[in-house]
Amino acid sequence: MKNKKKTRRMAAWTAFMLPIMVMGAGRIAAESENDARTEASFIQKEEACAAAGPSSYFTGYAAEEVDYYEQPNFVRDYFRNLVEHFPTNNCGNCGYTAAAMLLCYYDTYWNGKIIPDQFNSRPSYINDVKDDKYSSPGIEDYAAPIYLDENVKKPDENSDKSEILKYNAYLVDKVYGPYLNEMLKPEILKFNLISYLYDLALGNNKSGTVLWDFGIYQPTTKTNMGMVRDLLNLYFDELGLAGQIKATRVHYTDFKDPFGDPSLPKGRERFQKHLLRAKAIEKLTEGQPIIYRGNLAKDPTEYSKDQVNVNGNGHAAIAYDYDEDNNRIIGHIGWKGEKEYSMLVFEKSFDDFTDIIYLEVDPCLKFDHGNVRFDANGHDALACDLHSHKHADDDRRAKVSYGDPEYHALQCICGDVTYEEHCHDAIEPFDSQNHILKCACGDVRYEGHTKDETVWYDGLRHAYKCHCGQIVGTAPHLYVQQGLTRLVCKGCGDVRQIDPPFILNP
Repeated sequence: MKNKKKTRRMAAWTAFMLPIMVMGAGRIAAESENDARTEASFIQKEEACAAAGPSSYFTGYAAEEVDYYEQPNFVRDYFRNLVEHFPTNNCGNCGYTAAAMLLCYYDTYWNGKIIPDQFNSRPSYINDVKDDKYSSPGIEDYAAPIYLDENVKKPDENSDKSEILKYNAYLVDKVYGPYLNEMLKPEILKFNLISYLYDLALGNNKSGTVLWDFGIYQPTTKTNMGMVRDLLNLYFDELGLAGQIKATRVHYTDFKDPFGDPSLPKGRERFQKHLLRAKAIEKLTEGQPIIYRGNLAKDPTEYSKDQVNVNGNGHAAIAYDYDEDNNRIIGHIGWKGEKEYSMLVFEKSFDDFTDIIYLEVDPCLKFDHGNVRFDANGHDALACDLHSHKHADDDRRAKVSYGDPEYHALQCICGDVTYEEHCHDAIEPFDSQNHILKCACGDVRYEGHTKDETVWYDGLRHAYKCHCGQIVGTAPHLYVQQGLTRLVCKGCGDVRQIDPPFILNP
């Protein structure tokens, strides 16, 4: 109501000041008295509304039309509390795990179509919407065991190619083959998102795109960030969300070297990674989670040694916060456990940092108000019902017409409402007599056409055009002579050439 009162008082003040400059004292007094009555009437109306609550002006829910915006408080709570409802990273499948975790956040916060319901965990129980300690909702998890025989020695990088391929054949036959056979069983595919992602990557998708050619050349669940990006976009296409949500990857080499000195590769790389980190911090500061890729620290101080994946130290995880006071990126390393893995300082967990992936949500992907992911002591609750929710600013709220001739409602996705005056700044033709002045909320007013512009119509006439674009009449050209051979219409500027000695004297 404060917003509404402020707007109305500004209008009244303007209406009071303008007459001072152009009217006599008697007229000023009359206008002032009228303004006072108007202001008193408005205040009375506002006080009555305040007593009854905002619902006396607008009731209902219409905020599905809100454009996507970030939640810097909820994203912290969500990933900090994500301790069980995400995939088990037990075989170097960190890229798939990170992709699934990112999908879980957007599915919980914004739109339930991002993850089909059969993959979702049950709504998470919270004592109260003010509770910030809970087990975040996400997906059901099933992880088949994987067995790596410690007696089978892994060849080093300098081994003969035949030795490497022999070892890869062992991985296919004895390690990852049995694992995938279990993970891709039809009954597992029905409810396990990570299995579904494997299946898509293997080529079982509408387009037949193969991202993972499992065999002796790709014998593990290892991924790179280009593949993770492509998998996410393939997933969105499979669910009919292509064009509504998109995964974008940024590698440090995407940043140009401003020095252009090829003799300083290490200095150039450091500078490019500095720019990549700045890009990551920009996203995190806005409240946007990202997939963070680098090499785990060789001397692990922030994660358990038995969690290091079997494919080396390369790792993908979720970064979700930036500690500005200490210049630190905070993230979830992607392993099961209590909060020892969900609130790590990535500068300590990683020795290196090479890539990020983030999701871009198009405004056409609307908010899902039926996406119940929390049980607040027996009451259905959405992520936006929680205490951590940050209201949308006025520009990102739904503008809702509710029949008031002066105002429309501004509604946040959570249902919170403020008000502002109509602004009929869009214009379009209606009929031969009138055009429409339209507010962004949909409220319309009708106004008669005006002759704002004279334009050429045909060889005999020019036309009068309204500022809405409608032609509202025609009239014959009215030429005057300018020079011996040039005639110009006084109305539309049409030019005609004549041959002397024919002279026109209008």
